[in-house]
Amino acid sequence: MATSFLGLPVLVKLRTGSQDSVQGILSSLDPASGTLTLTEARSSVGGVNRLEGIRVLGRAEVAGLELLSVQRGGEADTVPDRSTSSSTRTPNRPELALPQSQLQPASPVPSPSNHVLTERTPSGRGQRRRQGGNRSQTGTPSRTPQPPLAQNGIDEDFDFSAGLASFDKKAVFADIKSQDATDPALRLHAHNRNPSRTPQTKLLPTESVLSPQELYDQQQESQVIRENKQTKMVSMTPTDMHAGDLESRLAVDDSDDKRNERRWESVTGEIEKIALGDGPGTGEFRTKDGRNVPVVKPKQLSEALAIAESESTLTLPQRLESSAAALTSYILTRRLVTFPIRADSRPSVCILATESDRGYIALRAAATLVYRGCRVVVLTLPATEATLAIGELFKAALKAVGSAGARILSPSSACPTSGTERFYLEYTDLPTKAALVVDALASTSKETKQAIAWSNGLRSAAVLSLDVPTSSAPEAGSKFDVAPLIASAILAFGLPRPGLLQALARHPCPVSLADIGLPPSIWDRVGVEDYDVAMWGAETLLDIELSGSQ
Repeated sequence: MATSFLGLPVLVKLRTGSQDSVQGILSSLDPASGTLTLTEARSSVGGVNRLEGIRVLGRAEVAGLELLSVQRGGEADTVPDRSTSSSTRTPNRPELALPQSQLQPASPVPSPSNHVLTERTPSGRGQRRRQGGNRSQTGTPSRTPQPPLAQNGIDEDFDFSAGLASFDKKAVFADIKSQDATDPALRLHAHNRNPSRTPQTKLLPTESVLSPQELYDQQQESQVIRENKQTKMVSMTPTDMHAGDLESRLAVDDSDDKRNERRWESVTGEIEKIALGDGPGTGEFRTKDGRNVPVVKPKQLSEALAIAESESTLTLPQRLESSAAALTSYILTRRLVTFPIRADSRPSVCILATESDRGYIALRAAATLVYRGCRVVVLTLPATEATLAIGELFKAALKAVGSAGARILSPSSACPTSGTERFYLEYTDLPTKAALVVDALASTSKETKQAIAWSNGLRSAAVLSLDVPTSSAPEAGSKFDVAPLIASAILAFGLPRPGLLQALARHPCPVSLADIGLPPSIWDRVGVEDYDVAMWGAETLLDIELSGSQ
C-alpha cells in the first residue's frame, strides 16, 4: 500500500531540468489530487541548493521518484551522480536487494509502483550524525525490511477504472438475495408488478380528499360551533360587542377552532345584525320553473374565488370581464336604456363606483354604453382599505371610459364645500334626470351617504344595484347611519348573497342572476348546498324570485 512508504526519504526528479531534484521525507500522498508532500525538503534547481522545509509537488512537476532508504527518519545522502544507473547499484544490505526484473524506470506519476527501491550510501556527515549519540539512534529506529510488493497489486490501489470493472453487481445482488428471508410476494417490485391489485385512485383538482360522510361530519361540527357562538352573542350588549371583549369571550372553550380564523368574518356580520335588532330576512330563492337557488356566504365566496384563481379555472381578470359582459347584456336586453338613441335625445347614465370589483365591472359596461350613444357620468368615491386589491385595474378602466367620452367626477371636483349635506344636488354637472343609475358602491363613507341621497331623489330613473344595494346589508365593523339605496332592480353575480334577503325584505324588487363562469364543482367544495347547474339551462342571465319570505 502507498501508506507503507510514508516517512521514508525519497528523491524526486523534476521536469524543469535533467539535474533538478528535490530530496526529503515523504509525509503524505494524495492520489485523488495527484500531489505528494515532502518535509525537510532540500531542492537543487539549476545548480542552486536550497532548504525549503515543506514542499508540495504535483503530478505535472514529477519526472521520477526514487526511494533513498527504508529507515524512517534517516536522512538521505546528497544527490547522486546522474550518470550512474540506479539499476547497477549494489545495496549495502543484501536482504534489500531487488531482482533486476523489478527495477523500473522513474515515472512522472507519484505512485509507489514506480519507485526504485535502492539504498544509498550515507554521506560522511550522515555517518558522523548517526555515530554522534544515543539520541540520534533512538530518534531513527531501524525498520524491518519488507518484501517488495507485486507490481499488479500496487497498480490496483490507484486504478479506479480497473476496480470498477472488476465489480460484479449481479454477484453482489445474488449474495444479498440469498441472505434475504423476506417473502417474495411482499417485496416492493412484486407489489408494483402485480396486475391483480387495485390500481391507485388519483383525485382530480376539483375532488375532495374527504369522503361524503367526513364532509357531512365537518359541516355538522361547524354548525355546532356557530350555534354556540350565536348563543353567547345573544346574551351580550352592543357595548360589549364594540368594546373589544367579544373575541376574548367567544374564544373561551374554543381553542380547537383557532385554526379557522376566517370564520370570524361571518360571525362578526351576525353580531352586527343582532346589535341592530334587525336579523337577516328569511325565504329562499327560486327560478321561474321552481328550481332552488342557494345563497353563498361571504366566506364561501372568497374561498371559491381563491380556489378558482389558484387552479387557473377562473382568474380575476377573466371573472371581472365576464361579469362586465353580463352587466352590459342585462342593460341592453332588459331595455333599461331606450334604443335606438337619437342625437337630440341622448339618455343619461350615471355610474356610482368605488374602487372595487363592482366598480370595475360597472366602468367596463359604461364604456360600451358610451359607444352606443349614451351620455355617461361616472362618479368615483373614495375606497375603503378593504377594496384596494384591484386598484390598478380600476384606474385602467377609469382611464378607458374617460377616453371613450364619459365625464369623470370625484368628491374633490364636485364641490369645494364638502360640508354641505346636499352638495351633489347643487352641482350642475350631475344630471337632475337620468335614465339609469348603476349602483357599484362598496363603502359607507360620508360621500357615499350623499350619493345615495342623490340617487334616491331621482324620480324616474331606473336604479340597478350590483349584488346588494349599498348600505342595505352593511359590512362588519362599519357605521350604520347611512340610509340604504332604493334599487329598482338587482343583478347578482354567480349566486345571491345573504344580504340580498335582508334588502328584499325592506324593498322588494326584481332580481336576476348572472353566470360568471365559475365551475360548479367549486361551489360543492366550499360547502354550498343544493347547487343545481341545471337551473341555468341555456341562459347566462337568470331571473329569480324570493319565496317563503316573512
